[in-house]
Amino acid sequence: MNYALLALMFAARLMVASLAPMTDERAELADAIARVVYADAPFYRGDEERLRTLALHVAVAYREGSLLTSAVGDKGHSFCAFQIHDSSGGVEALTRDADRCAAAGHAMLRASIRVCREHPVAWYAEGPRGCESARAQRISADRVALAGKVLRDFMPRSR
Repeated sequence: MNYALLALMFAARLMVASLAPMTDERAELADAIARVVYADAPFYRGDEERLRTLALHVAVAYREGSLLTSAVGDKGHSFCAFQIHDSSGGVEALTRDADRCAAAGHAMLRASIRVCREHPVAWYAEGPRGCESARAQRISADRVALAGKVLRDFMPRSR
């Protein structure tokens, strides 16, 4: 039994539940997010428990697709909870596979953070011009602030 992975799955489920009613679809996505986050290095230094990394995933998936793997947006061009646009490799099959959805979102978030440290979700939001885009910077600030709120609300007060 991998207790660290179970703890991360539990943390992801709590974070998801703090934003939206828990459903089987959302629980499956939370578990998939925890698996993909745990299988990779954290996004942030000092985040060995990966709670900040999990919180960013949950915030983005909440704002982009209401934490629903089945979400389709942009007039049929963006897929799953992470709204992976077809120009970025998004395909309709992501809406049926929480693990693939979470992995695609994770890869895009990691790339976005690497490309644009000051506005970590800006590249994710608008692609190559996102770092300079005021709109993408606002989107990034919103997702990062929401991740912070989820993390503060989730973390025990004694920490």
